[in-house]
Amino acid sequence: MCLACQQIEKLLAPTRIQINGNRSHDIQVHDERLYYRVLLYRSLGFGEAYTDGWWDSERINDLIFRLIKNHVGHRALWPTLALYVSVNLTNKVSFGGYVAEKHGARVTVMTVSKEQVTPDCRKLKHLPVTFVLQDYRQASGSFDHVVSLGMVEHARTSNYTALMKVVDRVMKPAKVLLLHTIGYNLKTSEVDPWIERYTFPGGIIPGRHNLATVVEKMSAIEDRHNFGVGYDTALRAWHHRLESAWSNLEKTYDERLYRMWRYCLLAGADVFRALNVKLWQVVLCRGKSGGYESVS
Repeated sequence: MCLACQQIEKLLAPTRIQINGNRSHDIQVHDERLYYRVLLYRSLGFGEAYTDGWWDSERINDLIFRLIKNHVGHRALWPTLALYVSVNLTNKVSFGGYVAEKHGARVTVMTVSKEQVTPDCRKLKHLPVTFVLQDYRQASGSFDHVVSLGMVEHARTSNYTALMKVVDRVMKPAKVLLLHTIGYNLKTSEVDPWIERYTFPGGIIPGRHNLATVVEKMSAIEDRHNFGVGYDTALRAWHHRLESAWSNLEKTYDERLYRMWRYCLLAGADVFRALNVKLWQVVLCRGKSGGYESVS
């Protein structure tokens, strides 16, 4: 047995994950170069090796959950595990459409993605929803409420003050900002290198102190909820839809892309299940809110 394999086995010992074992959470190694790749490149090497077909597990989610809960990541696989899937534009558009249809609101959706907006413009043309293709820092106008949905994770900590200044500029006094973001309770700005390369280049999950330092200077925090456990369920549902649709998708996309997203969704779910990462929904008011009431 190679030295690298012995090192990996030693790291896995507290997790009860066996190499080429017969339990559903065990790892099946198809290429022994995996051991050196993991030791050299840690989470990036581990994720890329799965994408390349070097290893498999019947239940990837249980395997990664065991790694996280036993803190194996801090010693080898993940120096800082920051695996996440952000809410995408489609959900932003769906939220805007929902608010317009159910509550009669006039909604402005701001984004920099023309490719995603075009089909949704047609889908929601019967509703009072306007799409604006521009950077949020160029926002203008006057709004009763502002919703930041899955955007803070991509703004980077250096832009949080700029974001809040934009809100202060365009939101009417005594109105409400809803800030929806994935976050850490820990003080960190590090990003998992596999996620940085393959899914969200430039993204950073904000630490609680990062947000609090900025927003508390400019707005009053009225309410905060953590929906992290529910995001575990959402990611598993997205994975189920990927599996169900793959027989059609494989005509267009290759096996490597399939394995990349399968790994991303299942591992991401386990990060939330292990309570390493949160999903916050924070309500803030500019000035006096006039009596904000939380809706359970």
